[in-house]
Amino acid sequence: MFAKVKALASDLQLSKLMLISVQNSKGFWARFGFVPSEELSDEMLAKLRSYGSEAYLMIASIGE
Repeated sequence: MFAKVKALASDLQLSKLMLISVQNSKGFWARFGFVPSEELSDEMLAKLRSYGSEAYLMIASIGE
């Protein structure tokens, strides 16, 4: 199913996909090429913390 999402994103000429991993799912999403974003504003960090202490904004490049 994720391959279809990635193909659709490519068809739409998107350069990346983003999600928020929660409940210790960071490793699961890493298997699909997502990596935690390292450049977060204070505003984004505050939003992430509303999901809990183990929430991460994760990004995957399309076509890699």
